[in-house]
Amino acid sequence: MKRSVFILTALGVLALLLAACGGSEPEPTPTPPPPPTMPVEPTAVPAPTDTPQPDQPVALPFCDLVHPSQISLHTVGLPVSWQSNCVPETPYRTDEPPGPKGMPEHIEINFTEVNPETFDPVIYILPTGAYRAMWDSQGDEGVSKNLDAIKEMISTQAEIPTRQNPVLPMEEVFGNNDLAVQGQYINLGGVDYMCFVGRFAQSPNPVINGDLRYICQGFTGENDEVFISFFYPVTTPALPNSVADVPPEEMSQVDNDINAYLADQAAKLNALTPADWDPNLLVLQTVLASLEYDDSYVPDTIPTVVYPTPEAGVPYGRVTAAAGVNVRTGPGSIYPILGTAPFGTEGVIVGKSADGLWWVTPIDGAPNNQGWVSASYVQAFNAENVPVIQAPPPPVPTATPTPLPTAVPSINFWADRTTINQGECTAIRWDVKNIQAVWVYPQGANYLDFPVTGQGGQQICPNTTTTYEMKVQKTDGSFETRQVTITVNPSNPLANTNWSLVSMNGNQVPVPGSNLTAFFDHGGYISGSAGCNNYNGSYSVGGNSIRISGLSTGRISCDEPLNSQEQSFVTALQSAHTFTINGSQLIISDPAGQEVLRFNRIG
Repeated sequence: MKRSVFILTALGVLALLLAACGGSEPEPTPTPPPPPTMPVEPTAVPAPTDTPQPDQPVALPFCDLVHPSQISLHTVGLPVSWQSNCVPETPYRTDEPPGPKGMPEHIEINFTEVNPETFDPVIYILPTGAYRAMWDSQGDEGVSKNLDAIKEMISTQAEIPTRQNPVLPMEEVFGNNDLAVQGQYINLGGVDYMCFVGRFAQSPNPVINGDLRYICQGFTGENDEVFISFFYPVTTPALPNSVADVPPEEMSQVDNDINAYLADQAAKLNALTPADWDPNLLVLQTVLASLEYDDSYVPDTIPTVVYPTPEAGVPYGRVTAAAGVNVRTGPGSIYPILGTAPFGTEGVIVGKSADGLWWVTPIDGAPNNQGWVSASYVQAFNAENVPVIQAPPPPVPTATPTPLPTAVPSINFWADRTTINQGECTAIRWDVKNIQAVWVYPQGANYLDFPVTGQGGQQICPNTTTTYEMKVQKTDGSFETRQVTITVNPSNPLANTNWSLVSMNGNQVPVPGSNLTAFFDHGGYISGSAGCNNYNGSYSVGGNSIRISGLSTGRISCDEPLNSQEQSFVTALQSAHTFTINGSQLIISDPAGQEVLRFNRIG
């Protein structure tokens, strides 16, 4: 019996306890599920003191009640793979800015990355009671207040404000929710959600692509025993891609009247349609609506792939997915599974797919003696120079009955990544059915020169922002066109670089024994050590210009001279205006052209 999201009966619990733990990538369910119900979390019933009673049932860990292998999801053509994982409890803690964190044992549906970083898409499935109890036991009502506020908003359907909305878990909140647009209450797969596009900020900043996520939060179960929270990054052509692209008049409004600026941005973004966002908000809603829990599903037994220990120095990979990873005959979920590689398995890497999303490993007896493993669930070593290996032909689909004349065309066109840096590549992919012909081509080209088959993909490496089109001729002779735009950001020489401070303000060297660092990631975030506390914030570059903002530090009280050094370092970072990389040194100057920071490269 298939049930939407999380229906759990006593029989379902028993089945879970007897079932074997499974792998990943369950098949999507094509039909909408019925509205869900949810079991009440087991509660020990006190026995009378004067009468002996049998042992009472013990409350089971959440992942014993709702096993990751019994969850299914359909990505509706989104260019991501997904995996459902049981995540152990992370105790309540207050030592990591900007605020307290901690979650009970729960399930995460991770897209592409098993351990999500900030802005990676993710679905959290949390036991409401255990989440509340963890924080309440520490005297912190933050989670309880947010859960109550979300429940109240969904119940009353109160207008979703354009700022200061409750959001959980705290691990996804890194500032104030100063902007919320496209607010909507919607029932998806039988669950009532509060959804909006929002961002979090620690200081006044312009609204840009890269800051926004589509967030949906809701409860399931007869008594709201399970909390579901969905985060997916979104962009729109209505916003600039970086701070450097923000018009001067908007920057002036940010500096002089941030509230008026945010109100103007909210009005502009609320006027957009769901299709004006990438991904389309309706697609994201469909993904969330497909989330299902099947208490009758028993995973098939899949053999475990055994690898010999890699020799020293050779390219190899280590499985990072807690539930293991499937080894397939080719780079994609359409290829058959050869077996599974458990968490921690190490195996030799002999090549990669053209788009770099799959590793190739030798397996005796497999087609071409090759197995393909998703790179999203493997940590690779010494594999920078492995060759690209041509993917084998897709498997011939199993013969199906002749479709009815009224068969509805299925048309899907997407890209692995729609935003890349200059010099990077991505892949466009398509999957169409019940049509006559299909062409994929750069916008403006003669489509007749670019015929393709109904299912496939190709690597593209545009130097500038480019739109690609797919034209489909349907069985009735009519045409339909879909578009994908690949946005190409100018090269960022600071991306994924790490630096250690040499001097500050020209001649001030770090306090002996202290280490001040700066790491610039590829997504516009900066972090490091300020000598006593850690810090984080955002940055943007354009040419040799740099802007660093939104810096926040830890709360450790530092003795002098570390305290003064930390304040000077943070001030210098925020004054950054231009930068120069000379060999292994990074020099940052203020608007007056004075050197304020000098770093040596780490690594």
